[in-house]
Amino acid sequence: GKIPCLYACNRRASDRSPSANPVTALPSAESYQVFEQSGGTIIVPDPREQQMFRNAVNGMRDWYTDTYDEIWLTRLDVAVNSCESNLNKTIE
Repeated sequence: GKIPCLYACNRRASDRSPSANPVTALPSAESYQVFEQSGGTIIVPDPREQQMFRNAVNGMRDWYTDTYDEIWLTRLDVAVNSCESNLNKTIE
């Protein structure tokens, strides 16, 4: 299972430096600031919450593929893998 890249970035950066604000280190930090200033909340689920989410959406991938075709999920997987790869390079 994959987790959204923002969550991964927050979690990994927080694990390395709890006092750092990982969101402001992102290239699009201004977007996150605008989001928060407009009342939005960036949620960083812990591992237990991540697993609960995965369990709750179990079967959605099959439904989506059956309904809309696999091309969009493949593109999503490629984007997430690229993000995670870049993230790993950044925090190493």
